[in-house]
Amino acid sequence: MSNVEIDVIYGKDLYVIYGGANCMWCEQAKKLLETNNEEYLYFDVREDGDALAFLQSEGYSSIPQIYMSGEHIGGFNELKEKIKNDK
Repeated sequence: MSNVEIDVIYGKDLYVIYGGANCMWCEQAKKLLETNNEEYLYFDVREDGDALAFLQSEGYSSIPQIYMSGEHIGGFNELKEKIKNDK
């Protein structure tokens, strides 16, 4: 599912995390969003071939990769900075 499809189905103010099991930064990103009462979708690229293909097509090979409203935010540090700046 592409970010455009996610925006249409779930709405534009939704974070999307592409991550994987045993990824400390993926877990930190989820925890940060939950702490700030932000909704998100999580795709495990190790279990979801479409999610992995999407990340590869975007040129990313590391996780987490985080999007909001179809725009790439980056990884955990960029997410943390965005949330801090949005307050």
